[in-house]
Amino acid sequence: MLAMAMDFRMDVAKYYDYFPVPFNDIDFYKTRIPAPASSILELGCGTGRVLIPLAPHCGHILGVDNSEAMLALCRAKLQAAGIPQEKAEVRLGNIAKKLRLARKFDLIIAPFRVFQALVTQDEIRAFFATVGSHLA
Repeated sequence: MLAMAMDFRMDVAKYYDYFPVPFNDIDFYKTRIPAPASSILELGCGTGRVLIPLAPHCGHILGVDNSEAMLALCRAKLQAAGIPQEKAEVRLGNIAKKLRLARKFDLIIAPFRVFQALVTQDEIRAFFATVGSHLA
């Protein structure tokens, strides 16, 4: 497992899904999937609000988040939905540092306020370096 800073979202993770998103963006992301066999990388997947509904519409989706508490909820929701790990998986990772995932993806997304969490130029550069090195 990656060495990560303290998970500041640990206490709020269990309440995260109760905060409503002011719009329905799932259809927007579905229309961006190039083909049913496409691979998707979701940066900042959190509890799976976008990842889980996209999983049936692609070949494979990998979600990355820097909160193990959020990922634990996402894993539980994936299991409850009966989505196998071959179809959707999540990993601990910091999108504010360049990720090295050793594969390319057909689509890379960072839904809702993920990009707003990047506050320094180095974090923004690392985010785009991750996108650039993983986009097919």
